[in-house]
Amino acid sequence: MHESLCQIEILSQIINGKVCSKADLAEEYNVEEITINRDMKVLRNMGIQIFSKNNRVVLTAEPSSEILSRLAAEYISLKLNSEMHLNKLKILNKHLQRKTLPWLTMLSKAVAEHKVITIKYQRLYDNQIETYNLCPIQLINNDFNWLLQARKVDDDLIRTFYVNRIIEIHPKEKSFQPIHIDEKEEDVHQIVLRFHPNVEQQILGKIWFDDFEAEKDKDGFIVIKTNQPITNKLASWCISWWDMIEILAPEELIEHASSMISEFKKKNT
Repeated sequence: MHESLCQIEILSQIINGKVCSKADLAEEYNVEEITINRDMKVLRNMGIQIFSKNNRVVLTAEPSSEILSRLAAEYISLKLNSEMHLNKLKILNKHLQRKTLPWLTMLSKAVAEHKVITIKYQRLYDNQIETYNLCPIQLINNDFNWLLQARKVDDDLIRTFYVNRIIEIHPKEKSFQPIHIDEKEEDVHQIVLRFHPNVEQQILGKIWFDDFEAEKDKDGFIVIKTNQPITNKLASWCISWWDMIEILAPEELIEHASSMISEFKKKNT
């Protein structure tokens, strides 16, 4: 198991642009260079073209997305002791295919080992790129998105980051104390939302809640059903769709969103 994890980590680092030699890797993993040679041979037997050239470990061909997805599923399952299967990884956004393995490997490693990371992240609400120093808490898959829950190094607030909006990840040696997320009892409602067909391609890439059902009605509109507490986050998310969304249920969510809009207008008109 340990060998498999190391092999996937080595590949992830090279894909992520790390410049290193076999000696550097041997020192990092506290092994002999012959062990790194063996690990690279195992990867080549999988069809991954990884070699040492001019005292530098390089890829001479792009690994297939199928291989990367399989290795990512294997790594997460072993590292986090959770069942993250291949079919869940196949639905990552297309532009993330090459980064599937290094991103999920580095995040899983940081979560499991309680290590600080620095990320460059494209914010969802304004597309601006920010740099964050984070203490990763858990990696979540909801069948359509990978989410990272983490807190900033200098902040106690737990935040959620979309993995597909991460631009760079830099692991750090600094450790942090494990963080426990309290599960609070909240009133849960059945939420039913109806989206215009024009935003069909955007919906699944922006859903942040864990469990939901999606189907098309007879008019081609997309109906999303989920069970969630009514929060400012949910109401704000609904409002962000403007006239592309209709809240079918519950009435409490409609009232909550309307109240937020009303309060905004009072302060800004």
